[in-house]
Amino acid sequence: MLTKKNQAGFTLIEVLLAMAIMAVVSIMAFVSMDAASRIAVAIQQDMEKTQRLNQGFILLANDLQQIMPRTVRDPNGEPNEFLEAFIANGDDALLTLTRGGWVNPLPEVFQRSDMQRVSYVFDGESLIRSYWPTLDRYSYTEPRSMVLIDGLQDVSVRVLKRKSITAANVRNNGLSTSRYDTEWVDEWPELSIAVIDKRLLPEALEIRLTFEDLGEVVRRFELVDNE
Repeated sequence: MLTKKNQAGFTLIEVLLAMAIMAVVSIMAFVSMDAASRIAVAIQQDMEKTQRLNQGFILLANDLQQIMPRTVRDPNGEPNEFLEAFIANGDDALLTLTRGGWVNPLPEVFQRSDMQRVSYVFDGESLIRSYWPTLDRYSYTEPRSMVLIDGLQDVSVRVLKRKSITAANVRNNGLSTSRYDTEWVDEWPELSIAVIDKRLLPEALEIRLTFEDLGEVVRRFELVDNE
């Protein structure tokens, strides 16, 4: 038979101390799990944002790689008035261009051009890509638009322009007459210069995106040669 000495158990202080330790450990475990969960969510959001950004750049690069020196009828002008094949920082959009390679999945049913008129617009938060179902459209033709990249604070573009080197530069610098000089400009076509051929394209394009969280991202794309 057990005596009172053998029946001794935990004191109230020991029980309270054990409960306090368990509570602290539980809180620490919860905080750690919550922090890990938040980090996992943030990483997932960053991955999704990076994926959307890369997809946007891929589509932009595809448009620029397929660029065509094709002018289009001005929908707001006379029937014989045409817009330039490529416009940078125009009145309505950051970029407006004509591209090829627009695949028609049902050519036997629906006949249309394999070229497409595309524009990029910044609305203050997102970069929006639009295209028209026809090249030489009318003023009432509605574009089809999609948000390409969002979470933006600012977007700017500029293009690389080829300048012919003058005979004086050739004599003074000993350059070949087949060489050209280039410079980055904010507008295409330049308003200060009368462009004779509206089919001319710049040498390259630079787009600068400013994000709320990622900061500034700059990409440059080489365009096709006009020669």
